[in-house]
Amino acid sequence: VERPLVMVLGADEPLDSDIRMMGLDWFDQTLDYWMEWTRRLALPFEWQEAVISAAITLKLCSYEETGGIVAAPTTSLPEKLGGERNWDYRFCWLRDATFTLLALINSGYSEEAEAWHDWLLRAVAGAPAKGELP
Repeated sequence: VERPLVMVLGADEPLDSDIRMMGLDWFDQTLDYWMEWTRRLALPFEWQEAVISAAITLKLCSYEETGGIVAAPTTSLPEKLGGERNWDYRFCWLRDATFTLLALINSGYSEEAEAWHDWLLRAVAGAPAKGELP
């Protein structure tokens, strides 16, 4: 049985009904967003679940407010267990962003590529946030 899980940060008290309803409303809005976003994927039935899951994972690597793309949704993983070299994946690595964008574009999502292109131009100019070009 699948049930929605909504996490709320707040006081250590029982939730009142308004907060519960707000959480369920946020859950419904999130579900609607992803259903609408994935609607464009044209997939064979047998691969549908895997491709939708992969596409959502790639989309989650993009920061909608700026268009930047993180290398991975993790941070500071060691190159090898016990090793000294750690890689910080919170930053936009051009190679990784290119692979992410290639997969999204091939799936029909060019808006992310356009947003990333605009972000890259702003980042090179020293103002990566939207509307901050010097």
